[in-house]
Amino acid sequence: NAQTFRWRTSATTNAFKILATEAVFNDNGIDQDFRVESDNNGTMLYLDASADLVNIGGTGTQVTTDASAQFGIVHTTVPSMAFTRNDSAVVDQDALGEINFGSLDSTTGNSGRVARIVVVSSSAYDAANDAPAHIRFYTNPANSAANNLTEKFRIGAEGELGMVSGAKFYFDGVASSGDTYIYEVAANILNIHAGDSTNSHVSFRNTSGTI
Repeated sequence: NAQTFRWRTSATTNAFKILATEAVFNDNGIDQDFRVESDNNGTMLYLDASADLVNIGGTGTQVTTDASAQFGIVHTTVPSMAFTRNDSAVVDQDALGEINFGSLDSTTGNSGRVARIVVVSSSAYDAANDAPAHIRFYTNPANSAANNLTEKFRIGAEGELGMVSGAKFYFDGVASSGDTYIYEVAANILNIHAGDSTNSHVSFRNTSGTI
């Protein structure tokens, strides 16, 4: 009709259709891949229908050994992804890009963000001469609904590491009983929790290992 265009591979299978409000490829949800070529790459954009995978630069079989992956980038040398803010007036504390992680309850339909990584400009920003930036890490605390993200950790423009007050740094990377960790109890007060109650100690050694 006047508002619908359909490209069919059979009497009932729509390979591609254009409606007044949307354009749909593979409307019947069959095993039909989608591929876009560039000047030098025959699979610049590739949708693998059977694998539920979107891939840039290669086919679905090339993307990863992780069968759970749903997105991948393939390149003959260094696969990469770029986030670029197209803005001529970036100022101090402007976000330059972020990655969000979320959850969706398929039963209730409730969804929200549970973690985020953000790159932020650190001062008046001039990409040609002075472009400092830092990285912020946010998480959602336990026993809290989604979208209650708070900053826990930061990597500064000069490589300095920072944690919010109360956040703990575990030396083995895992929080469990008997671990050694440090944290700021209050402003200018650092607490070192060393091991369990029976073997707790802190030692300072020289380069020879002597206490």
